[in-house]
Amino acid sequence: MLEMTLMMDVSKETNVQFLRHSHKYLQEKVIELERTLAETRAKNQTDEELCARLSEDLLLLRKKFFKGGRETLKKQNPDKPRPKVNLPHNQCPVVAPEGQECELASEEVIHSLEASDADCDSCSEPMKKMESFEESCEIAVTERKYILRRHKREKFVCRQCNKLKTASGPQKLISGGKFSLDMAVQVAEAKFSHHTPLERQRKAMLQSGLRTDTKTLYRLTEYLAGHLDPAVILIRSQILSQRYVCLDETRAKILTGNSNGYVWCLSNNFGAYFQYELTRSGKVAREILSGYKGPLITDAYSGYLQFKEDPRIELFFCLSHLRRKFFDAIAGNPRAEEAVDLIDQIFILEHEAKDFSDVAMIRRDKSSKVVQKIDLWRKRQQGTYLKSSRFGEAIQYLNNHWTELTKFINNPFAPLDNNLVERILRDPVMGRKNFQGFRTINGADVAMTFYTIIRSCKLVRLDPGLYMRSMALAVMDGKKIQTPYDFARQLYGQTDKEALLIN
Repeated sequence: MLEMTLMMDVSKETNVQFLRHSHKYLQEKVIELERTLAETRAKNQTDEELCARLSEDLLLLRKKFFKGGRETLKKQNPDKPRPKVNLPHNQCPVVAPEGQECELASEEVIHSLEASDADCDSCSEPMKKMESFEESCEIAVTERKYILRRHKREKFVCRQCNKLKTASGPQKLISGGKFSLDMAVQVAEAKFSHHTPLERQRKAMLQSGLRTDTKTLYRLTEYLAGHLDPAVILIRSQILSQRYVCLDETRAKILTGNSNGYVWCLSNNFGAYFQYELTRSGKVAREILSGYKGPLITDAYSGYLQFKEDPRIELFFCLSHLRRKFFDAIAGNPRAEEAVDLIDQIFILEHEAKDFSDVAMIRRDKSSKVVQKIDLWRKRQQGTYLKSSRFGEAIQYLNNHWTELTKFINNPFAPLDNNLVERILRDPVMGRKNFQGFRTINGADVAMTFYTIIRSCKLVRLDPGLYMRSMALAVMDGKKIQTPYDFARQLYGQTDKEALLIN
């Protein structure tokens, strides 16, 4: 009908009714064609955006796989290298006295001449031994051995009343068990500090003559974790008593049932607390932070956005996450490098600080000006990018969370990023690579106890094995236990450091 109407010469048509129907029909067709055209244009635009995004992703993948994964720019300024200063937020609160650091054991081996070689090779006269030595060094290894130690407890009897008394035996982790406390500490440290699966440990033990099974080794770690659980509670309480905390999470499987879960980590430089949950819900974050008041540094995961409305918690977002988004966008849009340069300036300025008074001054006088430059830069970008591109997503991330990303200017105790907790989460991530996951929920809880203990010890430069053995013995004797920070401070005879403690 449309073709017939278009072919007709309506200039001489006098039938009003026909003209009215023809006009209505043509109007409907025009509207339909305009809608089809708009849909086609939208589809083409979507295809173009999709192609552009895929091209960006391909460039980014090529860069990560073939050019390394370091997030550094090509251009470096040799005239302004980053100062080699440890940020105050990352400084260890415990300083070991000189000589207390872990060192190699040493021994002297004196080599003398045989009786037949004690005469001079030239004149055959007896040679006199000198007071000096010709010295050299070598590093040797002592083979690990497992020993079956037989304990014989002497028995005594009273001649008057025939009452018996038996000498005390060694303290045992498991009553009636055949493995020592030191054995349990070694197994736990090997698995949760050095990421060696129990099956691999069992095979190594077999080569040394010890026959056991992985269930027995797991039972050792389970009993040891039960003795150390009170210390975990104290560690969490001490972390929450400081002037800032970082929070993050990572995936971890339960192998029985093949269910996914999450390892949550709460930390600052006084300790690390791990908790396993089957959900990534924000309710877990609220539970972990129960009773805490102060700055929280994390990423912009939706589960943390609830704390924007919490009057007790001041929410800060990580600048490293923001930088990473712009860094990944450089492949598709070179303008993203401008944002990376500005963010890097903030970190470089922060490395000039030696203490928190320096941090406060630098942020007030210098970093605030860089933040103003970033604000002007982001406003100039409006309307110049596709929202679906990586550059567009980075800009929207910056705009949506501007307050949480820049409020560090007014709080010197809040670090610029949550890289500390991300580094700490490498422990369960490395474990995940070696033993895939946890067999049961109970196994995951045991792992969280040891990750908490071991990482908290490492943060204050304390030997985890020494701490675990000492605290387990304290629990057996009914004595008071300590956190790794308090234990290290007492061990080194150090007074409390007030840099981060809230009075």
